[in-house]
Amino acid sequence: MQNFSLLYRNNQLVSILNHWEKNTAVLSSIKKTGLEPGFYEGLTVHQAELHLNESIYGRERYSQDQLMVLKQNGSYSAFRQPSNRQEALALADYNRRVEQQRTQLLQRVAQNDHIQISDYRVIPLNELTDKTLTKVFPFSEAKAERIAGQLWEGLYKNFVRGIQLTQEQGVQAIGSTLPLLLIAPDHMLIVIRAQSGQMVLLRQNFS
Repeated sequence: MQNFSLLYRNNQLVSILNHWEKNTAVLSSIKKTGLEPGFYEGLTVHQAELHLNESIYGRERYSQDQLMVLKQNGSYSAFRQPSNRQEALALADYNRRVEQQRTQLLQRVAQNDHIQISDYRVIPLNELTDKTLTKVFPFSEAKAERIAGQLWEGLYKNFVRGIQLTQEQGVQAIGSTLPLLLIAPDHMLIVIRAQSGQMVLLRQNFS
């Protein structure tokens, strides 16, 4: 079994957790990070494989969690869903800022790579869940699972080994933005901005 997790704070990657074990039915992982105010999102892909004779059977499941951490007068508070006006305003302000960042990111992609954004459906990676799989990728369940599996395999390689800007140049994944999926009928583009500000554009064809 394997758990591969990405933790974002304010839409930027702050931690990666990769835990793999053989011959187990339960996998538990803990990694601590420093506490700072902001909006936290954790995305995890859970992978399991069963080897029978010459055949390998695999399955993937996705989970996520989110938490808004506020600091006021030297003390911290946190919530998943706002329960008062102050919390609702803090969450609305965060969502507004992230939407502005994503709009600017897409404008840069359109200008630099001559891409017509209107030809794509734009889906943030955190909206890809078990429940939304065939809505994000509107194919059969088997094909949607295959596409999502290939997507996460590519993200795993880039985030663990470093994001490849060119064949010779790579940068660390920490500090990069939450990937945006630009989905067309036969392919998708994965858009990421590295901490350095450099744009990363990956392509995955659907088969």
